[in-house]
Order: sequence, then structure tokens, then C-alpha cells
Amino acid sequence: MSITLNLQHHIQTRADPTPRALDIAVMFGLSLDGTHEQVIVPRVELTLSPGKIVFITGVSGGGKSTLLRLIRKSIASKRDDRIPSDTQGPGLICSDQLPVLPDAALVDALAQPEGGHQAQAEPAALDRVCHWLSQAGLNDAAVMLRKPRELSEGQRHRLRLAQAIAVAERRTEAWSVLLADEFGSSLDRTTASALTRSVRRWVSRSRVCLVAATAHDDLLEPLTPDVLIEVAPGGRCDVHHRSG
Repeated sequence: MSITLNLQHHIQTRADPTPRALDIAVMFGLSLDGTHEQVIVPRVELTLSPGKIVFITGVSGGGKSTLLRLIRKSIASKRDDRIPSDTQGPGLICSDQLPVLPDAALVDALAQPEGGHQAQAEPAALDRVCHWLSQAGLNDAAVMLRKPRELSEGQRHRLRLAQAIAVAERRTEAWSVLLADEFGSSLDRTTASALTRSVRRWVSRSRVCLVAATAHDDLLEPLTPDVLIEVAPGGRCDVHHRSG
């Protein structure tokens, strides 16, 4: 099972020839005549499959979030084009677009069905909830009894990951693509590294392809991605595949 995406993104820009703009143009030897095409993401072919990790990194403003949005739109488009009998297309999970959890202790909030609107679905068993929280490093008893609003920013980041894991394991699709922007960005580096190793192990034995984006390239070693994409301003996008 896999899906291949062809991605690219260009924008048209035009600067008004104000005195200040002209001064800058002259300073750098540029012309303000006409419309200019700016490459944000060059043409990239990306194959996703379950159990694999794609790691997008680079400086702020390099196009990481734009690339994630392109992946999301491309997968959504392919799902819309699927015929009803095709059950091999991946589900799509975006960690920053998950439903708001109920105002209850984590062990109760995470147990509720996705979105809290499936009246016929039973809440998850305690062992499954503990498993999801453990994968995200939230298996401390005192933390599991707190409500989402009582958590620190870093804990809420890990809760979103636990929620995404829960959604992925509840889904009926053959496999899913999990998109995680700013992965580990709000965590101290020791916690981020430990969380990343846990996520790596989970993905390896799951029906999920993780696409994670962050400026913190120190997560490269614990994440051991199958595909590394390095982006930079100006439309630079280098794709590296892990050998073996």
C-alpha cells in the first residue's frame, strides 16, 4: 500500500514601484517591471506508505508548512476522486485540526469517540487510553487525571499527539497519513528526543505514515526518517531517502 504525490507551489508577485521599493531594487540589482514568479516549493515527487516517516526540516520561512498543506490537499483530492469500492486510499489525520476534547480528566476525555458525536460508539477501554497517553509520554498518574486546560503548553502538544494516535488506531481505513506541523517544537530537547523515539517505535508497527515538520533538526537521529526533506527560502528542496 502506498500513494505517490506530485507537489509544487509557485506564486505570482508584483511590487508597486514606490520610491523605497525602487531604492531596494537598485541596491540589489533587481527590476520592478512586470509580475514575477516565485518558487515556494519546487516539483517534488513523494511516496507515502504505512510504517514510514517523512521528516521535513529547515529554517523558518523555508516552506515546511506550505509543503504540509500541499500534501494534505493532494491526499484529500485523491480521496475525493476514489471510486466507492477502493478501500486502499489512506485516511488523513492533521494533528492541528483535531476536535476539541471534552473538559474532563485525560483518561475520560481521550476515551470518547472521535469528535464526540458518534452516539452509538462506546468509549475506549482504560488500557487503550493508557496506551495512547503512554505513547505521547503522558503516562504519569497525576497528569492523566488532569483536564486538558490544566496542562502546560508542552503537555498539550503531547496530548494532541496522543489524540492523533487514538484517531489513527480507531480508523477503519487500511492505513492513514498523520501530518504533524511544529513536531516537538514546544518541548525541551530532552523530552522532545524521548517522545520522538517513542513515536518512531509506534509508527514502525502501525498502519500510519507520519509526516512531521519542524525546524529542530536535532530530532533527525531519534526519528530516523525514511525520507528527509530539507527546505530553504528561495524554493530549495532537497529530498534524501534512507538506504537499506
